Amino acid sequence: MSAVIGQYDLVFHVELPDNETAIKGSVELSKLTGVNILTMPAVSVVEFDKRVSK
Repeated sequence: MSAVIGQYDLVFHVELPDNETAIKGSVELSKLTGVNILTMPAVSVVEFDKRVSK
């Protein structure tokens, strides 16, 4: 977890098996806490370059 300055108060970096798991977890956590959650899938720069160069 990181505290950040700007639009977001806290950033949690978690590794999950896939985006579907992230979405389900995000929705459930939001239901339980009432906190707005933004899920942002991330890949390494190397993986990103591979995907966009196809």
